[in-house]
Amino acid sequence: MIGRTLATYRVLSQLGVGGMGEVYRARDEKLDRDVAIKVLPAGLLGDETARSRFRREAKALSRLTHPHVSTLLDFGSVDGVDYLVMELVPGWRTLTRSDAGSRVTISLSPSPSKSPAVICRLRPSDETELV
Repeated sequence: MIGRTLATYRVLSQLGVGGMGEVYRARDEKLDRDVAIKVLPAGLLGDETARSRFRREAKALSRLTHPHVSTLLDFGSVDGVDYLVMELVPGWRTLTRSDAGSRVTISLSPSPSKSPAVICRLRPSDETELV
């Protein structure tokens, strides 16, 4: 995905991976700004249920307005790849910790003033799902 362009967004680097999505830093070439872009993992692109859930997520995020939640900027599909674009919150880093057979991925921010809308769900199969 790195180096690929989706609409006006040039994918620069990977920020994180979860069971339901991959998040990248991208450059909005039209507005000359960096953004966070989430896409479905390649294995789910043919799964219409997952794609429908992804579209519902985008619609739900578009209705959220809160100072502590990243703003949804765009949503679309290019060549069968669904994506949603959110405000990039600088300074975030991800850490993964294994504990009691479950893997937990946590996003940390130097400032709690603005947090991306992230829900972390643990599964017994040692898979963490970031939404």
